[in-house]
Amino acid sequence: MRSKCASHCGGCGRHFAGDTAFDAHRRGKNGNRYCADPQDVNLVLKRTDGTCDLFGPPQVGAHIWQTPPGDRTLPGRAALAS
Repeated sequence: MRSKCASHCGGCGRHFAGDTAFDAHRRGKNGNRYCADPQDVNLVLKRTDGTCDLFGPPQVGAHIWQTPPGDRTLPGRAALAS
């Protein structure tokens, strides 16, 4: 069974296992936001054969990025909003 993308970036097209991983790859302040390379922000590749059906027809073979298992150092959405 393939893993599904839970969060898809419209800016760079990358796929993420959840909002925390998605948020970790976004950098900059409002009006000057950009996408960082997932490896540069310590994300790890969860799957290379995932699926994404969040937008349009399903994409098969999606690379899905996630926070490292057990890693509690990346901030969640609530921490980024403050």
